[in-house]
Amino acid sequence: TYYDDGNVSLDFEDQELLEVGKDFPADEYFFSSNDTYGGGVVVWDSKIEDVLCVADVNNSLYLTLKEGQFLMSVNCDMYRLEKSFKENDPFACPGMFKVGFDLEPGKYNVVPYGNDEEPVVRIHKDSKYDIDSFSDNAFPEKGKIKVKKGDYLELDNCILEKE
Repeated sequence: TYYDDGNVSLDFEDQELLEVGKDFPADEYFFSSNDTYGGGVVVWDSKIEDVLCVADVNNSLYLTLKEGQFLMSVNCDMYRLEKSFKENDPFACPGMFKVGFDLEPGKYNVVPYGNDEEPVVRIHKDSKYDIDSFSDNAFPEKGKIKVKKGDYLELDNCILEKE
């Protein structure tokens, strides 16, 4: 499905196991939860033996998928983005944001948002979403962060305010 804004939506049945490179091209994808309670994504290696990634999608997630990997997505829509989604706003809701695409590089205040769970901030160097890709996984000291172009900012139970 193609949209007027240039973004491409790939429609799949939930809990369908898909092979990257066979069922859809390898690329970076944006996942958006289509359920009030969120969604999830699981990625396996080429032999479907090792789980490479398990991610909750409370609002949004960026993920690079390589040929030969397998994907299962639950309660999510999957997109190839040409432009940022207006709904993916780090000042309005938690999620994952691509710096230089969804968010300008710079310094920001991080404030708790939503439920009583502990706020968590992760700054990823890429969208592989593995343990080696993120540099931080706690609420920043004094609630301030600095992000640069190319970072991926993940906000759980918190949002940004301009400094």
